[in-house]
Amino acid sequence: RRARSNGSSHRRAQRDHGRARRNGKKLISLAGIIRADEGALICDMAETYHILDYRALPATLLATLVAGLRENSRIRSGKLRTSTALLAAAVDRLSYLLWMKTKDGQHNRRRPKSVLEALTKEPVTKTAAYETAEEYERAWEYITGGNHGH
Repeated sequence: RRARSNGSSHRRAQRDHGRARRNGKKLISLAGIIRADEGALICDMAETYHILDYRALPATLLATLVAGLRENSRIRSGKLRTSTALLAAAVDRLSYLLWMKTKDGQHNRRRPKSVLEALTKEPVTKTAAYETAEEYERAWEYITGGNHGH
C-alpha cells in the first residue's frame, strides 16, 4: 500500500511540474502581448470573452484565455499565420514547377516571385545619415526640388 501512494505522489508531482512549466510559458507570452499592444488585448478580451477589465483576472487564467484567442484576433494579426504560410509555400512550389516547363524556366530567366517571401519580408526603407547640417540641407533641397515648404 505504501509503495502505491509513493508512486501516485510521484506522478502528481510530475503533473504539477508540467502544469507549472506550461503556465510559466503562457505568462511570459502574456507579458509580451501586453507590452506589444495592450489596446488590442483589451479589445480581444472584450469581444471574445466579454471581459472589460482583464486585470481583475488571475494572471494564469488570463494567460490561458489569451492563448485560446483565434489566429485572426487583433493581437495576432501582425503575425503570419501558419496556414497562410503553408498556402503561400504551396503556391510558390506550384508556380516554380510550372515555370520550369516554360522556355524562360529552361533558360533560367524571369523566375516567378515568391509569395511567401513577399509575405515575410519587411519593407525596405532607405535611411541616410549626414555629417553636417549643410549636407542635410543640400540633400533636402535635392529631394524637395528647392522647396522648403514655404
